[in-house]
Amino acid sequence: MIIQGGSRSDWRKCARRIMRAGEKTSARLVEVVALAGNDVPYAFQQMYVLSRATRCENFFYHASINPRAHELLTEQQWAQAVDILGRHLGFEDHSRFVVARIQNARIHRQVVWSRLGHDLKVVSDWCSWIRHERAAREMEELFGLEPASRREQRESEREAAA
Repeated sequence: MIIQGGSRSDWRKCARRIMRAGEKTSARLVEVVALAGNDVPYAFQQMYVLSRATRCENFFYHASINPRAHELLTEQQWAQAVDILGRHLGFEDHSRFVVARIQNARIHRQVVWSRLGHDLKVVSDWCSWIRHERAAREMEELFGLEPASRREQRESEREAAA
């Protein structure tokens, strides 16, 4: 399992990228938690408005959960994966939405959490790559998946940057 992510502030750019569709790409909103509506830009706007009550610039955390192309998860496993990552990142009970994406025949999930809790305290994003790694190992063990190597993770990061 390969997990990438980080805190961000440019919600308009992220919304376009997450929902981008094309010939070999599709995107579908599958879950909205503690936000009104079923629309990605509107969900981002709600997070943004809440962040204006604080000094938090990077007000949302965007993560991608990627199993290998041949590893297919059930909807229940996807829900568990999102919860596991949220727990490792400290985003339990935070607003979030989840988008299912298919890109080049590879199924993955994009998850966006508000970094602000109900008390308007910001969850730190310090050392998130360690938290990603721990969550990935937990998911691999729980779902019986082969552990991803560090080389695969670096290759996936290069592909995402391109």
